[in-house]
Amino acid sequence: MTQEFDVLLGADVLGKMNIGLTGVAYKYPGNEDDYSNRLKEDAQFLNMNFDANNEIEPNNSPYGTEDQQKQFMAYIQNAIDDNQNISAGSFCTVPESVVELPMEKGAKSFKRQYPIAHRQMPELEEQINEWLKAGIIKENRANTSFNSPLLMVPKKDENNEITSHRVCLDVRGINKLIPDVVYPVPKIRSIFDNLAGGEVFTKIDLKNAYNSFLVAPKDQHKLSFQFKNRTYTFQGCCFGLKTVTAIFCKVMKILFADMDFIETYVDDCVIKGTADNHASNVKKVIERLTSVNLKINVKKCSWYQRSIYLLGFVVESGGIIKVDPRRLTNIDSWPIPRNKKEVMRLMGIVSYMRDFIPLISRVAAPIDRLRNDPDVQNNWTQEHTDAFIALKEILKSKTLLHTPDLSKKFYVATDASQYGVGAVLTHVIGRHNKIINYAINQTSPTLA
Repeated sequence: MTQEFDVLLGADVLGKMNIGLTGVAYKYPGNEDDYSNRLKEDAQFLNMNFDANNEIEPNNSPYGTEDQQKQFMAYIQNAIDDNQNISAGSFCTVPESVVELPMEKGAKSFKRQYPIAHRQMPELEEQINEWLKAGIIKENRANTSFNSPLLMVPKKDENNEITSHRVCLDVRGINKLIPDVVYPVPKIRSIFDNLAGGEVFTKIDLKNAYNSFLVAPKDQHKLSFQFKNRTYTFQGCCFGLKTVTAIFCKVMKILFADMDFIETYVDDCVIKGTADNHASNVKKVIERLTSVNLKINVKKCSWYQRSIYLLGFVVESGGIIKVDPRRLTNIDSWPIPRNKKEVMRLMGIVSYMRDFIPLISRVAAPIDRLRNDPDVQNNWTQEHTDAFIALKEILKSKTLLHTPDLSKKFYVATDASQYGVGAVLTHVIGRHNKIINYAINQTSPTLA
C-alpha cells in the first residue's frame, strides 16, 4: 500500500544510522518539486543485489576498449589457427579419454531402426555424411549382435518452434549392459565461487566434444546402427552413453589441473582473468586443448567478455550471479501443476536455482509436499496457488547473489523470534551490502 506524507521526520539522519528507506513518497514544505532530491536519497541505498536495468548483455559485452579487444584477438589468433588445423579423424590423446564398454560374456543388444519421416531423411543423411567425413563413424561389414536405432530429436528456437533435428543414437539398451563410471561432476556453486574475482571472461565451446573421445576398438561394434542397408559403427563416442559425462569431467580435470584460472563443466570451458593476464591465460588453454586434439568451435565461443551465460545463469565482473533471463521468457504463462510429474518438473527448477535465489526453497515448500501426491489437482489449495505465484514473482525479480571474495571481511547479520531464526552473510562495500547467502529456519515448539 502506498501513502504520501506531508513531511518525513528524521530522513536526514537515516543514512548516518545505515538505515535505508525506500518506497515512501514525501515532500518538504516549500519544496514541491523534490523529485531530484528523492533520486539522490534513493541512490544512497542502491540495492546491489537487484539488477533493475539489465544494462549488460551476456556474451555480447566486450571488455575494455575496441583497441584492447583487437589486441586480445591478435594475440590468440595463431593459437586458434593451430587448433583449427587438427586433422579429421583425430581423437583426444589423454589416455583416460578412451571409452570402454565392458559387458558380461554373451551380452547383446539388437533393436531395429525406428521409422524416420520422409521429410527428415535429407537431414539424417547429411549428418551421417558429416560423421563419415570427420571420422566419427565408419562402415562395418562384419556381423554384429548389436544394433541401436537412430533418433531425430527436435531442436527448438527461442519461440519454441522446431528449427532442425539433432541425430542421436538410442543407446538405452547399451546403458543397461555397462557398469556406471563414478566421478564427481563439478558443483555449479563451486564453479561460480571459483570464478569470483574475474574482471573479464572467455567461454570456449568444444566442437563435437564427446565424439572426440575414442571408443576402444574392441568395443566399437557395440555402437552400431543401420542406414540404407548399410551398417555403421561409432569410432568416436556418441552422445547418450551414461558413462561419458563422468569420463569427460575427469579428463578435463586432468588436462587443466595446473591452471587455476579455468573452470570446466563437461564441454564448457570458462577462463577468468584481468586485463593484464587474460590473453595469456586464454592462449595457454587453447594450446593445451590443441596438444591433445580437442578442437574448439570458434563460432560458439565468447571472447573477452564482461558477462557470459553459463549453466542457466549469468556471470558478471564483480562476482555477480543471476538467473539467465532466457530461461524465464514464458514464465507468466506457466500453468499450475496438475499432477505429481508436473510438480516434480517445477521443483526441479527450484532445486537447480536454490543456491542462487534467496529462500526460494522455503517459498516452494507447500508445493514440494505434493511431489508424491497421486491427486494433486484435487488437493491443490489457495496456499499452493499463493506459493506458485510467489515463486514466479521471485524468479522474475532479477535478484542477485555475489560470490565470496576471501580478501574482504565477511559480515553476518542475525535475527530471531519465537517463530524462527535467520541470518545473512554479506560483504560491505562502501555503504552497500553485497549478499553472499541467506539462511533461515523455523523454531520448534520446544524452542519457541
